[in-house]
Amino acid sequence: MVIIIIIIAVVIFIGIVLYFAANSSPKTNNINELEQARQFYEAALNGKDRKAVLAAGRLYYSLTNSKHVLTMHDEFMIGNDLSTMPVETYQSETI
Repeated sequence: MVIIIIIIAVVIFIGIVLYFAANSSPKTNNINELEQARQFYEAALNGKDRKAVLAAGRLYYSLTNSKHVLTMHDEFMIGNDLSTMPVETYQSETI
């Protein structure tokens, strides 16, 4: 009887270890994906292409919440970041 209880306890322990091992990998991947998106967004902010900033910002902010859906606050933050970018003016030459 004692041997059966020990075997059941070992099986439960192995199951718990396997559960946590399986669930720890996706979190690491999500963190790496979030970090890559953040770096891509920051690089886009240093450039001049506003469309790239908008796309990168939407990707980054969508990864910051669990449902991967942009909120109004996210759009506001992206707009705020866009407003800090320098505006380039182009002068047309007339002949």
